Amino acid sequence: MSSSTSGYRSGTITPSQYSRVLIFGSGNFGSCLASHLGDTQHHVYMWCREASIVSHFNEHHRNPVYLKDHQFPKTITAVGPEMPTKELIDTMDVLLFAIPTQFLRCVIKKYPAGNANSCVYARENLTTLHPHLDAKKMPLLIFVNKGIEIGTHALTLEIIADTCGPDVAKKAAFIVSVQ
Repeated sequence: MSSSTSGYRSGTITPSQYSRVLIFGSGNFGSCLASHLGDTQHHVYMWCREASIVSHFNEHHRNPVYLKDHQFPKTITAVGPEMPTKELIDTMDVLLFAIPTQFLRCVIKKYPAGNANSCVYARENLTTLHPHLDAKKMPLLIFVNKGIEIGTHALTLEIIADTCGPDVAKKAAFIVSVQ
């Protein structure tokens, strides 16, 4: 499927055999999903929050932190640590979020003081993504999160409705566990 002919985003056709997928998260689960989708010839972009992982991954097709011995398909490109641009998001058929629920609100925000492992809770963080989503040609949003948000006890659906609006939450798919 070429990005210019994506009927999938408009809801007029089912996904073609090859979609453009942006995965937010390069941990064990995000990396596994990227590898599976890349093995099936989808065009995968995997967002990483650390520049060193992006560089290493794109040079060696290996994740230096997770699944270190696994050779990833060349159909995967690591992006980050900056958030993807509206232009890149506009070319995607699927945005897949594979990040811990407690960090979902802050994944969009730049990490404070250069510390990629810290996250400042802020209601506004995911709203940064909302302007990049065109309701008329919004990519399929899939959330594969585990757990609830620490502090608020919010489920993923509630976080998305709160930060991106109910219009976005209604169009998203949620595959979650409260374990």
